[in-house]
Amino acid sequence: MRKLFLTLLLIINCTASLYAAQTAPSVSMGEVPGNAEMVAGHIEIQNNEPNSIVLKTARSSCDCIIMSSSGGQTIKAGQSNTIEFQLLPAKLPPGKFKKFIFLEFENSQTPVIAVEVSGTIQ
Repeated sequence: MRKLFLTLLLIINCTASLYAAQTAPSVSMGEVPGNAEMVAGHIEIQNNEPNSIVLKTARSSCDCIIMSSSGGQTIKAGQSNTIEFQLLPAKLPPGKFKKFIFLEFENSQTPVIAVEVSGTIQ
């Protein structure tokens, strides 16, 4: 019974990871010079829901990303909005990186979206 449980748990975890990898939004910053002061990036948000949604908060997983807006923006049904951010390469070690921006919404079927921000610091 324990072996069956562990097998099912492994299958469920692999399926969830695959599903998240296929649907998770991401921003690739490409190769970033390590001596750059700031590198601009943006996230395009499209509201495909039938009602307006409110971006309640926008926050990053580290101090290497500065958000231009912390939230409070209403996005009408069928409309889009751009959230801008700045990457601070000096706060990251050389090599590949993967950080996240968390967008929290009100009146949305998806209340929180994690956007992966990745690239390589030269």
